[in-house]
Amino acid sequence: MDYMKSILLKTGAIVLSLMLATGLFVSCDNEKEPAETTADYMHDYQTDGDVSVSTGKTHTFLSESVTDTVIVLGSRLKDGSPVYAASQKLKNYINTFSGISLEIKGDYLTGDADPSALTEILIGETTREESQYVAESLRINDYAIQVVNNKLVVLGGCEAKTAEAVNKLIELYFSGDRADLVLECGYRYQFRYDYPLDSLSLDGNSILDYTIVYGNGCEGAATYLQNALIEAIGYELPTAVSTAAATEHEILIGDTGRGGSVKADAGSYKVGMDKGNLVFAGDASTAVLGVRAFVEKYVTGAKGAGKVEASLSLSGKPSFDSSLKLLSLNVTQSGYAENAVVARYPRLYKMVTEASPDVLCLQEVSCTTWLSCLKEGIGDTPALLDTYEFVGTGRNGEQPDRYEAFLEGAYNAILFNKSKYKLEDSGTFWLSETPDTASIGWDGRTFSICTWAKLTEISSGRQFVVMNTQLDNYGRNAAGNGASLICEKAAEFGLPVIFAGDFQVNSNAKPYKNVVDTSFVDALTVAEKVEDKGATYHNYTETKQNLATSHVFVSRGLCAVSSYDLLTEQVDGGFVSAHWAIVTEIKY
Repeated sequence: MDYMKSILLKTGAIVLSLMLATGLFVSCDNEKEPAETTADYMHDYQTDGDVSVSTGKTHTFLSESVTDTVIVLGSRLKDGSPVYAASQKLKNYINTFSGISLEIKGDYLTGDADPSALTEILIGETTREESQYVAESLRINDYAIQVVNNKLVVLGGCEAKTAEAVNKLIELYFSGDRADLVLECGYRYQFRYDYPLDSLSLDGNSILDYTIVYGNGCEGAATYLQNALIEAIGYELPTAVSTAAATEHEILIGDTGRGGSVKADAGSYKVGMDKGNLVFAGDASTAVLGVRAFVEKYVTGAKGAGKVEASLSLSGKPSFDSSLKLLSLNVTQSGYAENAVVARYPRLYKMVTEASPDVLCLQEVSCTTWLSCLKEGIGDTPALLDTYEFVGTGRNGEQPDRYEAFLEGAYNAILFNKSKYKLEDSGTFWLSETPDTASIGWDGRTFSICTWAKLTEISSGRQFVVMNTQLDNYGRNAAGNGASLICEKAAEFGLPVIFAGDFQVNSNAKPYKNVVDTSFVDALTVAEKVEDKGATYHNYTETKQNLATSHVFVSRGLCAVSSYDLLTEQVDGGFVSAHWAIVTEIKY
């Protein structure tokens, strides 16, 4: 995660020095100020609920006489997770430097076991009250290493930060040659993310008291707002559909049936407060614009303590002040003689030069021949990457041991005119149950991917997202589920999205319907002007035009389509591909 948007970490630090002057595992040499921590997190920890935090005395976790300390992992952590791997690393370091082999256990106790009597290193969200005590002070990107009673709590606001905390523990305390670990009760090492907002209130109520409630088609807008708040204040607000029971404080997005007095005219959005609730009025295509306007003004645009008054009022309509020309084509890896890649690349170059698109979405770009031609050109034909910047990852993860016959780790490449646009962010995910790793999804037979690029138009500063895919051509469920996954990912951007690709099916099939049933619309069906339409696949035969397998979609309400065309003529007496190229002019 796009999840997505890093915030600069504030330089400055402190490692708390509440440790014994002699006999400590941590020496003065280890009391360095790590650059990534913030400036002052000394605290006096007193009784808090059922947790009594003792101070002024020490606790021994490791020594020649104390070897029964146990590493306890939170119940949600699984084998193979970053935290699990870091915990194994910690165990190995302890064994190396102290000769003690600690046991790693889950956090559930059986029988009459009393957790308060056990000496434990608690990693992650465990059921121990000491973990919960430390968790109360953490936001999502924070972490802490703290002694609470006879527990050493190592915890982050998310799994990634917990793993980081474990590695920091190793760095601080297991780089010397001493075999004991004796820390003062109350000791705390704090890492705090530099959040733009300390707090945000809505009509006097903390935003942490609110639930995000979304109407039909507005789940993406809800996710976008949720992610923006995570980055700004470090807390994840719960979400719910509009049919769920009402809560005391709500953020309402779209047609929820409970927006009260805040209403929007057709084709527009309105944002306001109604009886303590924050309301983003509009339909599925316009409510997200209100969310974006709110985030820009009150979340990313605010500093310190943000406040939203009851008089809040934002309104507007979609504006299409920028435009681009997009060309989408499956360039096809297979082909022999006059249809070989080296013969077709000059034709592709000439077609692109004449069409002059701003953005290209190319499918089946082989990691060998096609990529070489794009980068270096061939013969007298220059490289397209002299003009365009390339974004993409091979579909097999670019791993030689995952070679696929005829696919060669192909890219769904995005090329954009580097004189007109700046790349803000990009990524590739796999169309599977594990989208972050190279994998084949559901009942598919091929590695299928979607590559995306978040671009900024240099002249105007307006942003949009391009997504490019080729769906699986074998499984009954893989293509449909893959298309749905792409739509879910697209919704998180909260920006105009242009989504192109080779679906390998016509518009009457499930994968296509899964897309147009969301916030996307087929560019062909809404284009103001259609030059040519029909089948996009011909298999190097002029007369074989029976499949419209390639499509271009745009965000409904956030984009408009000026024109749609198929380039159905040969170039210099030969085919560019086994497919025809789609060229669309899109306003956003």
